[in-house]
Amino acid sequence: MDKKILYLTRTEIESLLEIKEVLEYAEEAYKLFGESQRGNAHASFAPLVAYHTRIPNSDIDYRSGTMDPIPTIMSTQGYGYGDNLKKHGIPNVYAIGLLADLETGVPLAIMDAYYISFIRTAAAEVVASKYLAKKDAEIITFIGCGGLAKLTLKCHLAHFKNVKEIRCWSRTELTSKNFVDEMSKELNITIKKCDNAKDATQNSDIIYCNTRSREAIVMNDWLSNGVLINSFGSDASGKQELDPTIFNRSKIIVDSLAQCKIGGDIHKSILNGTLKDKDVYGEFGEIVNGWKQGRENDDEIIVMDSTGVAALDIVTSYKTYQKAQEKEIGIQLDHLSF
Repeated sequence: MDKKILYLTRTEIESLLEIKEVLEYAEEAYKLFGESQRGNAHASFAPLVAYHTRIPNSDIDYRSGTMDPIPTIMSTQGYGYGDNLKKHGIPNVYAIGLLADLETGVPLAIMDAYYISFIRTAAAEVVASKYLAKKDAEIITFIGCGGLAKLTLKCHLAHFKNVKEIRCWSRTELTSKNFVDEMSKELNITIKKCDNAKDATQNSDIIYCNTRSREAIVMNDWLSNGVLINSFGSDASGKQELDPTIFNRSKIIVDSLAQCKIGGDIHKSILNGTLKDKDVYGEFGEIVNGWKQGRENDDEIIVMDSTGVAALDIVTSYKTYQKAQEKEIGIQLDHLSF
């Protein structure tokens, strides 16, 4: 038994993870999660834990689980403080991850999970677009322009080659300006900064929502037929990005129905009774595995509601650990329990 525990910094993890590989990890995670939901493979997950502190605009979330055939247990704690940058000049999000051996429970690695949390979410959004967007989707929109949006754009361009127009909008002018300036320069592309969310979303083919909003931003009457809305910001009770009347004319797909009912964009509609379980078409794992069809025609409006399943952390973190071991990257720490 190895008597060392590996510590991986954010910089080291970024050096280990290539976007195209993480897209594959995300797709694998959804497939395995779907298998586990059907009872075809063993999996154990902690219930979604998300709560707010007394500090305004803050939320904490915890995800943990194990899923065959991945031979490890992954636990991730995230700390979201939306005013950190403005008030303290430090990042708004921090995360720490612990990887343990499934057979013994012995901790294997401690990871700065910030980048893993963001890159796996960005990859998951683009995998959703791969299965649910129109084949000729050319206009993409970002509602929310922070770090996650930047990674999602990179993931999108790594997979989709027919993008004709990129739009963005953020409630904070500086955030959207930085998004445009940084991504335009880094990726050598043109991005249109919109003055309001309506201009950003009208006639868009794919809308990526990555905000911390607690009230609807994207409104029903702005949407065109055929649009895919990836709502990945509503991952805790009280959060909301979409006008609930959108659900009345959409095919609703969730990453986990159990989680989305308590923290996804649909959760308020579930609570007030305007939306029932039967109104949800299915879980995304069912579509990735081919058990249900995703998009059936170019006129469908599809909502992908995601709270972030632990399966994504389990697969991505284990693959990261494997690569770190192979390349002998990281700091070996003494194990306290030996």
